[in-house]
Amino acid sequence: VQRSTKFKERASTFSSYKHHNTIKYLISLTPQGTVSFISLGYGGRCSDKFIVEDSGYIDNLKEGDVVLADRGFLVNDLINLCDAELKTTAFKGKRSQLSQLEVEESRTLSKVRI
Repeated sequence: VQRSTKFKERASTFSSYKHHNTIKYLISLTPQGTVSFISLGYGGRCSDKFIVEDSGYIDNLKEGDVVLADRGFLVNDLINLCDAELKTTAFKGKRSQLSQLEVEESRTLSKVRI
């Protein structure tokens, strides 16, 4: 986004991750590719967890729903409150490599999510 001349607005949209002023939206799609949810815009400084809590996204989840997301989308506790499930691809962390099962599951999940 264009950098504001007002300090408070500029600070609220600055993303430490992107090193630019940004706006975030939470967008959800159905398995058929239909847009099922679009949040209001949030300043780049807002966490994903805050956006999920504040936007009303949780109100749309039903028991048994599965949410597919990037591995950095750390909102598992919020999704589980609705008896829904968050699925993300595996990541190594401090390990040198993933197990064969993790690699296969991550590939399948990535194909479906993308």
